[in-house]
Amino acid sequence: MNINIKIFFLMLVSIPISCLASECEIKAHQIGSGKGMDQLDSYCLSYFKGKAEDKMKMEIRSHKIMVHKNVILIETPSKKNQLIAGPSTGLADSVAISEGLAEHELIVLDSNGKVMTFNTTQFGNIGPVRLYQHEAFKGARNIFLQKQTEEIIVFNQLSQKVFFFSVKADLRSKKFKSMSKVKKVLSGVVSLKKNNQDGKIDFINEDGESIK
Repeated sequence: MNINIKIFFLMLVSIPISCLASECEIKAHQIGSGKGMDQLDSYCLSYFKGKAEDKMKMEIRSHKIMVHKNVILIETPSKKNQLIAGPSTGLADSVAISEGLAEHELIVLDSNGKVMTFNTTQFGNIGPVRLYQHEAFKGARNIFLQKQTEEIIVFNQLSQKVFFFSVKADLRSKKFKSMSKVKKVLSGVVSLKKNNQDGKIDFINEDGESIK
C-alpha cells in the first residue's frame, strides 16, 4: 500500500475517535440544561469509564466512583450507572479527588483552581455542596483530606507549595465565608508521603527531609 494512502487511512480512523471524545464531554456538559439528554449513551459511558485514571477512582458506601474531565460516574452495587454532570456542577477538567468529611462526600480538584465537594447520593446537574477556589491552586494535581484537623490540603508541584484550608470553607456561604482564607502554606515541597495506617501526610523537600 502506498505510504500516502496509509497516512490518509490512519488520519481517517483517528479523527472520529477524538471527535467522539469531545462530543461526549459536550453531551455531559448539556445534561440537565434542556439542551441535551438527561443521560449519556452507552458509548460515552464506556468512554468516561475507560478514561478515568486509577487515582480518579474510589469507593464510597459500596458505590464505585470514577471521575474524568467534567463527569462523576457512580456505579451502584446493582451495577446501575448514575451521573453527576452538567453546567451547574462547575466541573470542567477534574485532576484529583479525595474522600470528604462525611461518608457520602467526594472532593474534586479542577485544573482551574476550584475545589468542589459533592454529595454522591444526589445525581444529575447538581451544584457542589461546598465550593472553594484560589488562584494559587491552578496547576495543582493533588488533594487530600486531613480528618484530624478537618482541613483540605492542596499540593501544587509547579510552585512547590502546599495549602491548608478548612473543609467547611464555602465561598458562597455567609456562614462559612469567614473560613475561606488559606490557613497555612508550606513552601519548598517536592513530594508527599502518606502513611496508610494513620493517614498522616509527610511533606518532603528536595533534600528528602520532612517539612513541618
